[in-house]
Amino acid sequence: MLVTTDVDADRVFAALASAVRREVLRLLRDGGPQPVQAPADHFDMRRPSI
Repeated sequence: MLVTTDVDADRVFAALASAVRREVLRLLRDGGPQPVQAPADHFDMRRPSI
């Protein structure tokens, strides 16, 4: 049985509050495993930021 604490839930919701993080998750969901450069190309930021 998986037990989720309030701290765990807070971290998940904080991560999902970022539009960039949600888009990265969507790209990975739709495209499967891929090199970091592939999703990074969709954003106006440096690759290490992804």
